[in-house]
Amino acid sequence: VEGDAGRALCELAEELGATVMVAGTRGRGGLKRAVLGSVSDHLVRHAPCPIVITGPSDEDVAPPD
Repeated sequence: VEGDAGRALCELAEELGATVMVAGTRGRGGLKRAVLGSVSDHLVRHAPCPIVITGPSDEDVAPPD
């Protein structure tokens, strides 16, 4: 799949007739997400089926800068 990740994944889910999508998130705050974009945010708003978003474990989260 090529192109914008969020859009491409939604299109693929539609083509495959997906019944659910599962995606991960890095747990970025609002400002970083707004600047860098968020695939999981796009999926939540545009997916053609239910979506489950998983976050990082406490061990995987880097301390704030």
